Amino acid sequence: MNNLANCFFPRLLGLLIVSAIHSSASAQLTATPGEGFQGIWYEISGGGGNYPNKYGGGLATYPQQIAPMGVYSPIDDRTYFAFNMDINPGPGNNIGHAISYFDHQSGLVARPQVWLDKQTGDAHDAPVLALDGDGYLYLFSNSHGDSRESFIHRSASPGVIDTFVSLLDSSSSADMDVFGNPPGNPGQTGVPHFSYGSAWYVPNTTEEEKFLFLHTRYNGGRQLYSTSSVDGDTWTERKGLAQIESGQYQKSWIKPDGASVGTIFNVHPTGQGLDWRTDLYYLETSDQAQTWQTADGLTLVDNSGSNNNPLTSRPDGSTDGAALVYDAAPNERVYLKSLNYDSSGNPIIMFLSSPSHIPGDHGDPGPDRFLKTAYWTGGQWEIKDFGTTNHNYDTGAMYVEPDGTWRVIAPFIDGPQQYGTGGEIGVWTSTDQGTNWALAQQLTQGSYYNHTYVQQPLNAQDDFYAFWADGDAWEPSDTHLYFTTKSGEVYHLPYDFPDGADFAQPEPYTTRLPDTPTTIRGTLISASTSGEFANLTLSHAGVDRTFTSEELIGGRLSAFGGKDDGQGGRVADIITEPGSSSAPPPSQRDGLLSDGKIDTVFVNLVSWSVDFDQPIYNQDGPDIVLLDWGSADTVDVTIRGTTIDDMTPATEDVFGESTSNRSRYESDQNDVDTLQALIAATFHFHRTTSGRHTAYLIDLSDFGLAHGAMFAVGEEVMFTDGQGIDPSEVYGVPSLGLPGDFNQDGSVNIADYTVWRNHLGAGYTVEDYQVWKANFGAQLTSSASHSEAAAVPEPMAAWIALTGCLMVSGWVRRRRPPQPPSV
Repeated sequence: MNNLANCFFPRLLGLLIVSAIHSSASAQLTATPGEGFQGIWYEISGGGGNYPNKYGGGLATYPQQIAPMGVYSPIDDRTYFAFNMDINPGPGNNIGHAISYFDHQSGLVARPQVWLDKQTGDAHDAPVLALDGDGYLYLFSNSHGDSRESFIHRSASPGVIDTFVSLLDSSSSADMDVFGNPPGNPGQTGVPHFSYGSAWYVPNTTEEEKFLFLHTRYNGGRQLYSTSSVDGDTWTERKGLAQIESGQYQKSWIKPDGASVGTIFNVHPTGQGLDWRTDLYYLETSDQAQTWQTADGLTLVDNSGSNNNPLTSRPDGSTDGAALVYDAAPNERVYLKSLNYDSSGNPIIMFLSSPSHIPGDHGDPGPDRFLKTAYWTGGQWEIKDFGTTNHNYDTGAMYVEPDGTWRVIAPFIDGPQQYGTGGEIGVWTSTDQGTNWALAQQLTQGSYYNHTYVQQPLNAQDDFYAFWADGDAWEPSDTHLYFTTKSGEVYHLPYDFPDGADFAQPEPYTTRLPDTPTTIRGTLISASTSGEFANLTLSHAGVDRTFTSEELIGGRLSAFGGKDDGQGGRVADIITEPGSSSAPPPSQRDGLLSDGKIDTVFVNLVSWSVDFDQPIYNQDGPDIVLLDWGSADTVDVTIRGTTIDDMTPATEDVFGESTSNRSRYESDQNDVDTLQALIAATFHFHRTTSGRHTAYLIDLSDFGLAHGAMFAVGEEVMFTDGQGIDPSEVYGVPSLGLPGDFNQDGSVNIADYTVWRNHLGAGYTVEDYQVWKANFGAQLTSSASHSEAAAVPEPMAAWIALTGCLMVSGWVRRRRPPQPPSV
């Protein structure tokens, strides 16, 4: 925070002056802090043929037609980016337009701030960003068609993402004259609309209006329009760019001179439906869309002054210059992918050719979908093959490096949902203007979900070079977001932000486990004669782990709240195993929750707490299991001060059979509301009872613990507001991994120390350092199971890694024995 403050305060006076210039009559609004980088899942379910959808998945950075979703600010050395957040996860998902930033000085990401509840789950309603020369942010919120309202917002101050103002108002005649209905002749009807919008701040244009907004309206088809603005608030008359046949898609990008913008577009042929898209065209403007030229300089659209002369037919004739880039064959579909420029301002286009809009293999030998590039050499368009991919909507970003290298970051490698949208992310490079391409790196692999829609920030910096999302291509799933550095280091943006934190450290990429439900089942030795269970099996992420009661980590009562007797008192009510003629003796009562017997049960506890006789290490999936006698009620769970309300059981019949004719004993006293009172109480027979068992599964990650972090001996789990809960057993789950292996690579080494250091206070504690230190040099063998981790010394590798790191810091002397660093 000190670094950020030092960057900010020297500029304070100047920013206050700038704020006065950007004053607005609109009231200041406050953003809603997001829970984390939780993206939207979305699909178009029709048109998929034999597949569940035409396209779908984690579409937080969809669609490909809009730009930019991220922009670098040299003023404060941050990359700001927007995305479609799921602000109502689950079946009723709902999009919020969220903004965050990556701070290049600290390496932290800001908690995303939601500027708008879009009140839809349609991922076409996506945001784009613009940044003016004073550091103000502008968020343009698109709508799919004319059924929902579109918005423009501006940050309340430069570089601020938690307060903003509205710049578009349906009661403003000036705004409605540009964005109102009807689409072909905007006026005072309805609310503002725009679709597939791209917002460009063009700093070096000679025009007074620095903002250029390219967008689509539905007017008997998708038609392309433009408008410009001095301040992002007052917009010029909207002019048409193309109104050809049944419409167009477009994709635009700003040229390196900072004074011109180019666009590519295709055509929906008349009468063939919107799944048909053919041909490829290019135009550019250097006067904020007053005129549009071809790559060879021929003006095809003159909208200067009062003119409004959009293209109404395909510009593919002999008098249309170089507007036509690619003349598609009959039945060939053309999908837009990316547009960029070489250092001389010559356009480079990436597009895809496909025989059908339907996913899958179309039966003929070989691939069906071909990626191509088009390059304007200064005299002609050169079309070259790039490679293949297996879905029409696989979309990436193209970069042109200072040395002339072309670089593509895209999900063009087959992913886990083959023939679904997206795949694994790769990096391809060409050093000969697209003649030859090489796969330079594969950034993701072994994924459970497809990665989709790589977005390129405007003026991308090396340490935040591209970003995207993942998700199941066929079925609804959580959607997570990622970014990569130019050198190929991939990071996961935190799905859940630490409570109260405004910033978080991005997490090094690891394969995300599938969002399959975690279940538990068990086997009883004999339901009629014994409550002992033979084993419990946890199923998580497609992996089964089976434990006996001796292998689990036993929980013991550390606090006891009793059962409400309905008369203002608290009693103890205990179910016992078959053949018992009395309640369990005092010496056993605090250990009944880990005695391996599911028929020793406390009935209807108001509250209670447990601790454990061994540490529990946070791992993927559940870390603590609560078995309950026959209820499906909710209970509040508190760990380290964080409470999750109304937890429900994950499995409602763990053992598949009932335990019947068990005796219940009730205390003679009605003040049994402490552990000491429970131990001292006397009991009388109450009645017999029967029941089945449910299970509550507790994940320490939900309470802010980082992966591999230790829940120590003596730390408590508190259960409250659970008067329908009858706890019979509470166990910790032994770690499948290795204590101290925070990056999950199978060994405890200096890399884990780095993870701990970077996240200290945000999921890790000083005690976790002691765990790492105690296990330094150990590694996991392939035969290790449950909590077995083979502590195989690796002194040479550890010493090389350790000394290499410490010598940089000047900490190490020659012949110093290898040891982990101290805190």
